[in-house]
Amino acid sequence: MTRKINAADLPQFDLAEMLKTEQDIATYLTLVIEEGDVSELSPALGIAARARMTDEQLKARDAGRDIGAELLQSVREMTAGRWTRKTTFEPLADGRVRRTVVRADGTREKQAVLVGPRKAFSS
Repeated sequence: MTRKINAADLPQFDLAEMLKTEQDIATYLTLVIEEGDVSELSPALGIAARARMTDEQLKARDAGRDIGAELLQSVREMTAGRWTRKTTFEPLADGRVRRTVVRADGTREKQAVLVGPRKAFSS
């Protein structure tokens, strides 16, 4: 049975807010590197940089951005079929989730069954 979830009802989540210490950041980056997906490294470095920024620095950085225009451009590229990778998540009957990453050329880059959250960060 498929249950629909309204994305607006989900709580906001920003991984950068979870990275409280330099050790947290180092652990996170190590996990990303160990995963072996080089396309995840650049976003991970961005998350680590955000984790190190103060609220004032984040506001100053975002002041000159037009997020709406960036989002619209991304949507236009996707609808035109221009994407580099697509990640899908398929719920399995036993509660696990199958993650599949497919490249634009159709080759499957990665497939894994996710069993649950790993406790990688200190609280």
